[in-house]
Amino acid sequence: MNDFYFYSLYAQYYLLNDFHCNLLRTDPKAPVIVDHLKEYLDSVYSWGRFELVLFTNCLFVFDDKYISFQYHESVESMWLAVNSSNHANDLLAFLINGSQLTFERHDKAVFQEFFLVNWLRLREPTMT
Repeated sequence: MNDFYFYSLYAQYYLLNDFHCNLLRTDPKAPVIVDHLKEYLDSVYSWGRFELVLFTNCLFVFDDKYISFQYHESVESMWLAVNSSNHANDLLAFLINGSQLTFERHDKAVFQEFFLVNWLRLREPTMT
């Protein structure tokens, strides 16, 4: 893993393919890949666009506690840069993916904890 960018592209493709083929829970490689992604995300002190997109694209492999922790530790601080159109679109993608995931997992508490609050943030006038 000398170049994590290319590894992350492979990991996202691999995990999405497993997910769509219903192999995610039975594939022995999937947990190893997820652990590598977590190690990387946990090692970055201040997330940028790359980390947010990686996290957003792979939300479906993380448990609710990990998503909540990373949200409060990393994603929350990214609202400071939301005036950038790229960051605003990335945060919107995070909220859409996260909202869909909470509905699929039937987890109203997580949805209300941060997704609903942040949907309202997107409507604030400072977000133009």
